[in-house]
Order: sequence, then C-alpha cells, then structure tokens
Amino acid sequence: MYRSRQAPNISFSLKSSNVNSMVNAIVEHRWKPEDEEKVFSVVGSIIEMSKSGKLPEGFKLGSVNVIGEERRAICNWEAPGVSELEGLVREVSPPTEFRVFEAKRIL
Repeated sequence: MYRSRQAPNISFSLKSSNVNSMVNAIVEHRWKPEDEEKVFSVVGSIIEMSKSGKLPEGFKLGSVNVIGEERRAICNWEAPGVSELEGLVREVSPPTEFRVFEAKRIL
C-alpha cells in the first residue's frame, strides 16, 4: 500500500486543451522489485497532488489499486483523452512499465 516517504518534486508543463469532453481511462503499471520504493514515492506524490488540487486542469485521479504481490497498480483517471493521459504519465516518468486504456464505466 501507499507508504509515506520523501516525495519527489513533481511539476507539470502539460496543459490540457480539451477539458469539456472527458474520458474514463485506466493506467496499468508494473515495476521491478528493486524499484518499489521509488514507485511508492511517486504514487504518494500524485495522490497528494490530487488531494490538494494540484494536478493539471482536466485530470482527475479516481483511484489507485495496488496488487502488491504482482508489483502492479491499476489507476483510474478522468482525462481529456488517452493520449493526453499517456503524455502526463510520460512527463511524471514513474519507474514502471505502463499502458493506458480508455475504459467504459459500467457501474
């Protein structure tokens, strides 16, 4: 789970131009065992930025679900688009391999 650590300094240069039509998107992250501490540091920073309203305009973090024994996380976002969310994740540059998917909310 999320552990409080010294958070990395994360800032964004990305500006969203399409905040009126949001998509529901999933980011799937996988990481190596030796990167776990760095991963949770980045996760903690993003969660704190979400709570304090410091994410770029048009991006909303809905949930972070960690499957620890598999070193995997599933993050649910609302974003202007899949490519914009992929750009945001690349800018954050987490020590993970990741894939971004558009998802249809059923419930």
